[in-house]
Amino acid sequence: MINLLYILASVIVLASLHMIAPDHWLPLAALSARRRMRSSMSAAIASALGLAHSLLSLALSFAIIFLGMYFLGLVHFRIIAIAIIAVVCVYMFVNTIVESKKHGRIEESALTVSVLPDPTVLPFIVAAGLYGPSGIVYASISFVFASVVALALISYAANRGLVSGLRNLNPITIDRIVILILIITAVYIYFFG
Repeated sequence: MINLLYILASVIVLASLHMIAPDHWLPLAALSARRRMRSSMSAAIASALGLAHSLLSLALSFAIIFLGMYFLGLVHFRIIAIAIIAVVCVYMFVNTIVESKKHGRIEESALTVSVLPDPTVLPFIVAAGLYGPSGIVYASISFVFASVVALALISYAANRGLVSGLRNLNPITIDRIVILILIITAVYIYFFG
């Protein structure tokens, strides 16, 4: 069976990498600069955005899991987890292609982008389900905590002028790293799950 510590560590890395992508923190950094917000206020708003994003992403994941289990049952849980990972990877890959064709700047995106849910955490919630409700709870808490802390820290640092190099970080690169983590997880589930 897949190791729960691996799942939790992957969820934390995934959430942290995801929140470091400029499309999550740069709009807030621009707003903070325009309104001359204190770093602590920017970090507090970022925490709220990270909390909203992670909770909405979990709600989306639980809805998809519920529908999948309702129609497919628990018989082939491992195969369902791998199939969900494959679907999320394809979705993210197609999204990277679409995003790479856009020529707009990150600063033009709205703060709402930081809140919109995405299914990236879904495969890890499914994998954590192998450990029952407690595995799902631990993975969910890890995802929410890492999302809130990562976005708050990066926003605080951006407001202090400490992360100017991250402005050039391409969100597509982050998404491709996340896709790689998901593929490694699928292989791990296939052989050891």
